[in-house]
Amino acid sequence: MIERWKAQAGLAVGRQLRHPSGASGRLVGTVMRFANRKPIQAVVGSLDLQPTDRVLDIGCGDGSAIAMMSRANHVVGLDQSDTMIAAAWRRNRAAVRCGRLSLRKGDMMALPFGPKAFDKFAAINILYFCDDVPTLIAGIRRIARPDARLAVYVTAAESMHDWGFATTATHRHFTRELLVQELERSSVPESDRSVEEIALPGGLTGLVATARINPRD
Repeated sequence: MIERWKAQAGLAVGRQLRHPSGASGRLVGTVMRFANRKPIQAVVGSLDLQPTDRVLDIGCGDGSAIAMMSRANHVVGLDQSDTMIAAAWRRNRAAVRCGRLSLRKGDMMALPFGPKAFDKFAAINILYFCDDVPTLIAGIRRIARPDARLAVYVTAAESMHDWGFATTATHRHFTRELLVQELERSSVPESDRSVEEIALPGGLTGLVATARINPRD
C-alpha cells in the first residue's frame, strides 16, 4: 500500500514537472529553482551572451534563468504553463516593464516566431518531455540568426534512475551517448556541437550540450 502510494505521488509530481499548474505547480517551481541553480549557471555561461543578443529561453519555468541573462539585449521566455509564465513575470517584472523581457505562452514544438528572430537559445530541463528532438531543433533552426547558439541541460540518466518523480512514465532519460545521438539525428555536425558533464551536489551528474545553429535556406 505504501509503495503504491509513493508511486502515485511520484507520478503526480512528474506530471507537474511536465506541465506545472495551480498551487502544486508553484511549489514544484520553487523547489526546482534551488535544484537548478548550478545547471542554469552552466547553460547561461555556455551561451556567452553579448549586449546585442536576442535570446529565447524555451520552457522558461519561473524565470530563474532569465534573471541571469541581463547581459543580453532582449530575452523572450516561452512556456506552456500559465502558472510558470505568471511566476516568471513576478520574478522579472522590472525587465518586463523596461522592455528587455517578453513572456509568451507557447509550445516548444511549434515555436511562434518568424525567421532570424534569435541569436541564442536556452533549453533547460525540457528534453525529458520532447519525443522528437530533431523536430524541436528544426523549429529552432527556422527562427535562428546565422551562427546562433543553442545550450541544453538535462540531468544524466544514471542520476535519475532512483527518482520516483522522474520515471520513464513522465520523463525521457538521457545518457551522454543518447544526447549525442539526438544531436546527430538533428543534423548538427560534430564540429558544431559538444556535450560536457558537470558535477552537481549530492554526487549527481548533469549534461550540458552546446550546438552552433544556422538557419536553413
